[in-house]
Amino acid sequence: MICDKIRILEFADIHFCHRKTPTQLIIHNLNVLMPFDERMAKYDMIMIPGDVWDRLVSVPDPDVFLTKRWIVRLLTLCKRYDITLLVVEGTPSHDRKQSKWFEELNVSNNIHADLYYVDTLSIVHFEKFGIDVLCVPDEWNHETDDTWQEVTQLLSQRGLDKVDFCAMHGAFSYQLPAHVPAPTHDMERYLGITRYLIFIGHIHRYSQYDRIFAAGSPDRLAHGEEEAKGILDATVNRDGEYKVTFIENKGAMVYKTLVCDQETLGETYQFLEKEITSQPEGSHIRLKAKDGHPILASMKEVITTYPGYHFTLAKEKEETVSQTTLEAVRQHYEPIEIHSGNIDRMMVERLTTMTQDPAVMERAKELIREFI
Repeated sequence: MICDKIRILEFADIHFCHRKTPTQLIIHNLNVLMPFDERMAKYDMIMIPGDVWDRLVSVPDPDVFLTKRWIVRLLTLCKRYDITLLVVEGTPSHDRKQSKWFEELNVSNNIHADLYYVDTLSIVHFEKFGIDVLCVPDEWNHETDDTWQEVTQLLSQRGLDKVDFCAMHGAFSYQLPAHVPAPTHDMERYLGITRYLIFIGHIHRYSQYDRIFAAGSPDRLAHGEEEAKGILDATVNRDGEYKVTFIENKGAMVYKTLVCDQETLGETYQFLEKEITSQPEGSHIRLKAKDGHPILASMKEVITTYPGYHFTLAKEKEETVSQTTLEAVRQHYEPIEIHSGNIDRMMVERLTTMTQDPAVMERAKELIREFI
């Protein structure tokens, strides 16, 4: 790092065009966290490692217009205060390469911010700061060990033994229990090749392991995410000293679970009146009750009484010791998606387990290229 220090604003998992948390609310909250004024001039770089989008959307969708306007705002903000913007592709079933809009809007609106959009496993050199950043999109390989092998090859090709930062999308093993069947990266491997900090998106809960930071999602997107949401402000000195501050999004969408364990329906109604009305309208309320509780047969009345809220019901008999873990997997684990950008690599990887004959491999590659 050629500068004395670098200040980074980092967040991932925005999930614009989400089906439950309105894009307009997400944008409002991001604009509060990143005001369009001189307060942003202190930052050198903004990193967004994945899942800007929640799903594939068509042009007529009104959320598409809102999202594009926000992208233009962010690019303009970066240009005005000379902030470098790094956007890394996230989970294929979420981003679906739609973050290419950053590049298109940067050019078509004549903004020309210092933008880097990365959709491949890459080491990006930022001449302005004299730093190298390893960018790891989600699901780059089915096996994270294979991704690690490619990382070591990249380092060798670039003549590097370390990068300065990592911007990743996926999960480290510390973020999930050992029995959860989801591919995870090894913390010590990546800490060993990173001089300063590692930022990773995908799991929507804030966490830290040594120099690894997961900001979580800047807004709430589902039940089970009732913890504080926000973004990270990181200052890193050349000598390795750093300070990372969590900036809370105090206007995050409310997803609240209410446990109905009162004995009578009347007591339950009194409890719900107090708890529900203390939340802003538009909140998502999940009622949890044991099988046979009278509130289970009265949901229609609850919904009618509080029309400004979104309700779901959870029976406690369905809960198990591992229910929280399973819920986390459902929310955060996405299967590998096969598409034109990765099918050739995946097929070649599978072929290498069947044959090492160079002639056969070359012919197979030719046939694959003919069909994609």
